[in-house]
Amino acid sequence: MALPDYAMQPEPQLVMRPLTLDDAPPAVALFNVLNRLYVGHEIDNAGDLRRDWSVPGFDLERSALGVFEGRRMVGFVQVSDTSSVPVNPEVWFRVHPDYFGTGVGRDLLAWGEQRARQVFGRLPPDVRVVLQADVYSTDAYSRHTLQAAGFAMTDHGWLRMVIEFDEAPQRPQWPTGYSLTTAAELSDTRPIYRALKAAFLDHRGHVREDFEAAFNRWHAHLTSDPLFEPELLFGLVYGGEIVGTLLCRPQSWGYPERAYISSLGVVREHRRKGLAKTLLLHGFDTLWRRGARAVDLYVDNASPTGAHRLYEQAGMRVDIRFHALEKELRPGRSLTDTD
Repeated sequence: MALPDYAMQPEPQLVMRPLTLDDAPPAVALFNVLNRLYVGHEIDNAGDLRRDWSVPGFDLERSALGVFEGRRMVGFVQVSDTSSVPVNPEVWFRVHPDYFGTGVGRDLLAWGEQRARQVFGRLPPDVRVVLQADVYSTDAYSRHTLQAAGFAMTDHGWLRMVIEFDEAPQRPQWPTGYSLTTAAELSDTRPIYRALKAAFLDHRGHVREDFEAAFNRWHAHLTSDPLFEPELLFGLVYGGEIVGTLLCRPQSWGYPERAYISSLGVVREHRRKGLAKTLLLHGFDTLWRRGARAVDLYVDNASPTGAHRLYEQAGMRVDIRFHALEKELRPGRSLTDTD
């Protein structure tokens, strides 16, 4: 794909090029300029970014670009399409405030859309493809740049929610017949992942894909996390089957003073019994006993199960809001379960 020839522009010279793992530090420096601008503090670190760039199926050199002014990265774009059924590729772009309004963001998005269209060859020709993007609710520049490129706001978005503890949280009370196991007690985590997939069948944009391909991607990402502990991956057991999941992390992404709940879900047949709240309380209690005095998580603000309302009722508050935008790249029949 052709790249804009920034090197021909007047000083300062800009160069757009593919990225390598060695570019993680300048990328994180750019991200944290924007994190400070939009949320007031730094979040990203190079180790986590290198790990994300190394997940199976992600080709960094083919899927990400940086715009550089000397050694300083002033623009970034990444397209993620690692699903085996990539009907909802995601584009993520960042531009340094010094370069707002210069066309850098427009060019990065144009390249990202062109790159995302490569998923067409991996799908039947009559299947709908929608390019997705998320931005901080306070980031007017990125929102306007996306809209100028044909993206539309959706009713969905993400919330980062947090709870701080002044005292020990409420202890969970398990309904009769339910118990917990952990990944440390299992020789195979497929049953936990199978329950996780079943719990999110009605989640926004969910696509059914080959189980082993999805499991291998999830497992590789999970076990490559240096803070992953099998004792913190829980399966909710009923009648010998796992019907719910909870994954905790002793430290939150970008917030070392907080712990994190990575995922929580209950399969449809076992909902409306208070199990999701009980799992949440178990997460709070477990992390409190390990020394955490604050816990955060991400949730869809339009979750069909009302998860965000459950978290509010449990004492969590919204910390950061994200807007979700979409652009249809190709019309056709939908493969997502929620369309």
